[in-house]
Amino acid sequence: MPKFTSKADAAYAEIRCCRNAVLTRMLDELWEKTDRLRRLGLELPEGDGPRDRDTAEHHRLAQLVDDGEAEAVAALMTAHVERSLTSAALVQNEDDSTPSS
Repeated sequence: MPKFTSKADAAYAEIRCCRNAVLTRMLDELWEKTDRLRRLGLELPEGDGPRDRDTAEHHRLAQLVDDGEAEAVAALMTAHVERSLTSAALVQNEDDSTPSS
């Protein structure tokens, strides 16, 4: 049995084994669309504080989902996306690509 480096790798292998072309294509497209964002999110900002905050929010979101707290999930998710590392990276990327006058 192959060793997987993550649950996502194992899930992807299972989906591919199902030979469902539509689901496999959707997963491939999602991976391609989010890969750049993940890489950008790893670049900014310096220090562990923002990463620690994001990780804590991920755990809190999972707990709220488990507890059935839909309104709290929506509020935290909205705030999380607005201040996420990926959001910061996208802003930085836009600043870097804006031509200077």
